[in-house]
Amino acid sequence: MSSESELYTELFSTYSNFSIPTNATPLIVTVYLHFLYILAVAETQETIKFLAFFNYYWTDSYLQWNSTRIQNIVVEANEIWRPDVVCTSCAEVTGVLGDKRIEIGSDGNIGYGFPEVMVSRCPLSIHNFPFDTQKCSVTLQVMSYQADQVLLKPGVAFLGDEIRGTTEWDLKNVTAVWMLNSNNKTGYLEIEIVIKRNSTCYVWVLMVPTFLACNLAVVGTFLPTINTGTRFSKVLLNVCVLLTMMVLLDIAAADIPKTSYLPQLAWFIFIEMLVCFLAGVISVLMLVTHHIVTICDATSPAW
Repeated sequence: MSSESELYTELFSTYSNFSIPTNATPLIVTVYLHFLYILAVAETQETIKFLAFFNYYWTDSYLQWNSTRIQNIVVEANEIWRPDVVCTSCAEVTGVLGDKRIEIGSDGNIGYGFPEVMVSRCPLSIHNFPFDTQKCSVTLQVMSYQADQVLLKPGVAFLGDEIRGTTEWDLKNVTAVWMLNSNNKTGYLEIEIVIKRNSTCYVWVLMVPTFLACNLAVVGTFLPTINTGTRFSKVLLNVCVLLTMMVLLDIAAADIPKTSYLPQLAWFIFIEMLVCFLAGVISVLMLVTHHIVTICDATSPAW
């Protein structure tokens, strides 16, 4: 071909972007994950939001030519056949780029892919919160074709070098497995994203302060006192500590899904609240005992 325009005219004069571009079945579409950035994890909604760049590679046998001068051409994405890959587990998919163009090699090899922001369902298991590790599954499926027509296949080096988490979540691993639905003979690519929570903030902001407050209430209960009114201060101290525990428990509850079971952090704060409650009960009993022996003009015990 003498020019790219002549090559383009010859290739697309009889080309249809509605037909699978191969005589052999199935057409293999190889998938690579160029990069993945975790943007947010919403525990209460049980969703994960991330920026992903999936690359799809296949060979279009109808777009091949022999030429030493022109090795590749660039065309609009909507002019050629493309696998209609859909994230079936996503509630929202937003493309980052507008107009999309694709480079076609002389051997018919095509690479297609653009960054997208995805919001996917991610059921959470929070038994070990805030020391939990979560596994989120993202499903990619070719909607218009069965597995014997178009086959999504993860590449050998599926995962690229660019994977990042957030300040709260560390991205540990990403794997991809091809699955077959035996009921309707459709295939799909299941991508598992493994993330681990950074628990440092919860330890120093919630667990350590509540532990210190609980110990303060226990120690304050058994401090030696005088005969005038100091017993009431002990009860007041326990009440203040209990209120502090309730506030911190409310802060923790705002970040976790409402489930039928309690995570480790909630149990930790609940047990500390129970200890503070028992310390308050002991303070009240000591106050009543002190009042009785004072009325009876008896010698009060040392405690």
